[in-house]
Amino acid sequence: MPIYTNMNNEQLSKLMKEHFFSRYNKTHNKGSMAIYLKPLLELNKLCNESNNKAIIDFISNIMTESIEISRQHQSEDDKTDPTIIVFLDLKGILMRDMTTKTKKFLVMIIQFLQNTYVDTMVKTFLYNPPVFINITYKFFYRFIDPDTRKKIVIVKKN
Repeated sequence: MPIYTNMNNEQLSKLMKEHFFSRYNKTHNKGSMAIYLKPLLELNKLCNESNNKAIIDFISNIMTESIEISRQHQSEDDKTDPTIIVFLDLKGILMRDMTTKTKKFLVMIIQFLQNTYVDTMVKTFLYNPPVFINITYKFFYRFIDPDTRKKIVIVKKN
């Protein structure tokens, strides 16, 4: 596979667009962010670290769109900061996908989101979790802050 060292923001955004997007969520009456992780991990394999800023910029734009959607659906008397719902599809993720580069990529994204969008995500739904995610989550569950635990929902099959 080639490494796209000269990929510009527009090219990278075009490749990410169908796998990472904002939308309105009728159930929660909020903006939401949908993420299909496997294609993003595959895209990460094609890039190098010089593309990280473009990836972060794209993610920031999607978060901002999601927040704006929530803001548009907030009542006028609601003065709280808008929040969003995250839908993360883990379909196709295998343990072998968790390379050092992939872990570094995911940590970079998580740290960016935590530092930039404090208390913005009120709920995260994990769909199609691989077995190793379920096991890891069960192991670390008791070490996770109770408020954070309430925000994470692992959607089981059926």
